Amino acid sequence: MNAEARYFGAEGRRAFGWLHAPDAAPRGIGVVLCPPLGYEAVLAHRPLRHLAERLCRAGCAVVRLDYPGTGDAEGLDEDPHRIPAWLDSINAAVAQLRGTGAGSIVLYGLRAGALLASACASRGNARPIDGLILHASPPSGRAFVRELRAFRRLAAASGLDTGETQRLDPRAEEAAGFVLWGDAVEALSAIDLTKLETAPTAAALFLPREDLPGDEPILHRWASLGVTVERHAVGGYAEMMQDPHKSIVPDAAWARLEAWLADLPGRPCAPEAAAYTTSLPGLTPPRITAERVHSELGPLVRETPIRFGPDQRLFGILTEPEASAATRPALLLLNAGSIHRIGANRTHVLWARAWAARGHQVLRLDIGGIGDSRASAGLPENQTYSQSAVADVEASLVELARRGAGRAILLGLCSGAYVAFHTARVADVLGAVLINPQTFDYREGDPLDVATARNASDATYYRRAIASSEKWKKLAAGEVDLGRIAQIVWTRARAVALTRLTNLARRLRGGEEAEGPLGREIRRVTGRTALALVYSVGDPGLDYLERNAGEALRRLRTERRLSFDLVERADHTFTPPDSQRRLFALLSAKLETLR
Repeated sequence: MNAEARYFGAEGRRAFGWLHAPDAAPRGIGVVLCPPLGYEAVLAHRPLRHLAERLCRAGCAVVRLDYPGTGDAEGLDEDPHRIPAWLDSINAAVAQLRGTGAGSIVLYGLRAGALLASACASRGNARPIDGLILHASPPSGRAFVRELRAFRRLAAASGLDTGETQRLDPRAEEAAGFVLWGDAVEALSAIDLTKLETAPTAAALFLPREDLPGDEPILHRWASLGVTVERHAVGGYAEMMQDPHKSIVPDAAWARLEAWLADLPGRPCAPEAAAYTTSLPGLTPPRITAERVHSELGPLVRETPIRFGPDQRLFGILTEPEASAATRPALLLLNAGSIHRIGANRTHVLWARAWAARGHQVLRLDIGGIGDSRASAGLPENQTYSQSAVADVEASLVELARRGAGRAILLGLCSGAYVAFHTARVADVLGAVLINPQTFDYREGDPLDVATARNASDATYYRRAIASSEKWKKLAAGEVDLGRIAQIVWTRARAVALTRLTNLARRLRGGEEAEGPLGREIRRVTGRTALALVYSVGDPGLDYLERNAGEALRRLRTERRLSFDLVERADHTFTPPDSQRRLFALLSAKLETLR
């Protein structure tokens, strides 16, 4: 089985994808995996990789797709005409499959990806799509947009949402840090699978969402159009669409899908068609205009997917200046939890392109067992705090040096910050920027959730709300959960009291003892490399840091051996788009001081 990362499609809006080609006995069937949108695509990344590998072993050629402006593809979510570009990218993925000799084409779509796959199949293509697989599909784009709107209104209650997105575009919808802008909302809303006039395909498989079924109207309409439809409620959707470190591959659903494909006749592509499609443009890394990433920048950058390290098991995407050699330190962006290399809210992609335009080589890395890097022998995949993480980062530093880079700067959020710190303890790096680390001493079995982060953020929110007359009116009307507020305030007060008592005891002991074990370790790291700490206001990692290293931080900041910054109106992963922009500006300024 051969898996190759590649860019393809029209210049200026190239898609990114993985082409999985079977080693032997190809069946003549190609499958395009059309992912969902926004944070749902992040959740589905690992399960869809497992599906692609499974189908490839069964003899199918498969493309895992990132639409333009999403994932690792070219472009931004605010680019105009997103829906036509996404439909074109599905057709470009089909062309990649034709190049492998696949004559029968099936489109698989998950959630909004099912809407896009169906719309693409209904376009009147020169060669019809042979099958559609719709997984947890909403009946229409309008229904999907209603879900986004409900999530946005829930997020607004947190006090972090500034309403900036709606001020820029009242038609836009945002969910979990990703924005669907107005023209895309309108175009997506126009897709209605219950009102198609002609059959989009000859055969369709429906895998419904068990917690919110809604595909029956589609089934009835498509059957009336002559589509041979099957529906199998096999479950697994809810378990798959959990936070990435909890996500469970829905093996039963994948087995049902594979069995359905086994009954579909394969049809090899004509040799001349295969020869034509393998020569399509887009098989080389794109030259991306950084101006379209951050407005004051104009140079082009280039991106190269690379495999490296022991047994070539590590994967990353290297972004470099196009016009000349890199003139500034290399940057290594580390996974935030189990989110693959695009980073929380796709920030790593945007940062890499902007910073490459300023002269940095930037590698956004998948630690072993995360994203598209294989786990070390004997270790499970999808481990947020992997035992091999530091060794994987050291292998990445060796690869950057092989490509001409000097000493590098490490950047990581949450578990990525943990890995950056522990790599800085043993490796020769220029600096490390730690964003919202929750711990510096992870032990197997420690909780991975950031429920405490939400508690700290909620405490900050309620403290501010005391000054709001509108909030007092809600309290008087019985619209506020007093029990929950009491629990939050008590939990927060207890944590603060514990921190103060711990620090008082250390100060009384004096000397190095006042700094504590973590403080002394941070001091040792600052003796060998530059260290910068960045936290969201109210993040629980601040409590941990103050309790375990507060005195050391105060001394090191006085000695100017460590920088420390707080970002307001931001949650743990900088979900609000405004907080993402402020974080980028802060980090860019920080990099200027670490040269």
